[in-house]
Amino acid sequence: MYTKRPQAQAINVTEELAKIKTPNAVTPEEHCRLKMLIYGDSGVGKTTFAIQFPKAVLIDTEGGAKHAQYVEKLNSVGSKVINTMDVREIINYIQFLMTSEHSYQTIIIDSLSDVWDTILDECTNKYGTVFGANTVAASKYFKRLLQCLATVDMNVILTCAPKNEWGKEGEVTDVIPDCWRKIAFKVDLMMRMLMAKKTDTHADFIVKKTRLSKFETGKTVSAGQFKALLGDNIKGVERLAEINKTIISAKQSDIIERIATYLTTERNIEEKKLTTFAEGYLKGNRLTSFEEFTSDQANHYISSIIKNFEISSEIINTIAEKAEKEIEEKKASLK
Repeated sequence: MYTKRPQAQAINVTEELAKIKTPNAVTPEEHCRLKMLIYGDSGVGKTTFAIQFPKAVLIDTEGGAKHAQYVEKLNSVGSKVINTMDVREIINYIQFLMTSEHSYQTIIIDSLSDVWDTILDECTNKYGTVFGANTVAASKYFKRLLQCLATVDMNVILTCAPKNEWGKEGEVTDVIPDCWRKIAFKVDLMMRMLMAKKTDTHADFIVKKTRLSKFETGKTVSAGQFKALLGDNIKGVERLAEINKTIISAKQSDIIERIATYLTTERNIEEKKLTTFAEGYLKGNRLTSFEEFTSDQANHYISSIIKNFEISSEIINTIAEKAEKEIEEKKASLK
């Protein structure tokens, strides 16, 4: 029997168009969470520049923060240092900062080149280089890292070493960050730092990429001009309470990682099977990575994987205790 379809509700085009906001250029004063990458030769002053940002958690991959000239400055602005170049550990620290009460305002990774080289070497040893398998695997870790950095309600300052970009005729066409090739798309401001002239004590920057309206691509900016353009309104962690209620916590993320390790090492579950399960869950929730989980989604995923792979409550309790212990250690390291 033919059933008449209900008519679609008429749309008032004028009212709907009125809801669309006119896009406004983002200025440094309005862009309260700075996401920036600076790159340049060794000794140019990248670290000295980065640690001037207030109340920073400095992820020091090179061990340079132990030198006296850095220690005094870090202490004067209330910063802390973490020594690691393991991308998984860095992700875990950032998730902790995303979901815990603290007074830190800035995350510095010095240098991101070291983090990329380390995970790329690891993936090369594990997957080889055929069809770029190593780069594909390493890129997945970096996507997760940069998703966290984009989400965290803190300023983010990344440093990189430089490398030459070569043209078809073997000529140098540009100097770019020595890092994951898509890094430029993940920051709001990318600048190349040049060695200070003998007559000057401050280095200059060339703006290589910007989403901030007061900075112009290709222009040279002095350190003094940079501060003036940036303004004094870069903020810290005012929205933590709101964020805490919604995003996946460091503990939840750690539990997911530990469950995966348990299944592959203790239960001999094929990594491919576990990956298929995880990808299916993410796709079903229209997500691309665990970092996009809300806290409720993370709990639901943990429950689903426990049920699907029949993990005992005793094992889960042990995993949860280890995750809690690691969180407490991270808290202690940042005090």
